[in-house]
Amino acid sequence: MAAAARLIASYDELVAAIRDRIDELNISRNEIDRQAGLSSGHSGKLLGAKQAKRFGSVSLGPMLGAVGCKLLLVEDPDQTAKIRARAEPRHVEQVRYKPAKEISL
Repeated sequence: MAAAARLIASYDELVAAIRDRIDELNISRNEIDRQAGLSSGHSGKLLGAKQAKRFGSVSLGPMLGAVGCKLLLVEDPDQTAKIRARAEPRHVEQVRYKPAKEISL
């Protein structure tokens, strides 16, 4: 399965998919750094075996752009059913932001 069409359920699977995508594109990590606007060697620290750095709000978006990918959040119905069966509902009066369905675009 191509890295651009892979089900990812963990951080390690995300890193592996990005590594595979870079291999599929046949470009160097230095070129990925340049395309993503990251400092030289940064992708090696993100994607290396030791993962000296982890993706965060500054690096994830540019890295995805540099490999030509986007993320899509998909509901896992089985896991959702398990959560709903054991979770207590939140108290609406304690919510400090508007739920997404109340926000108008």
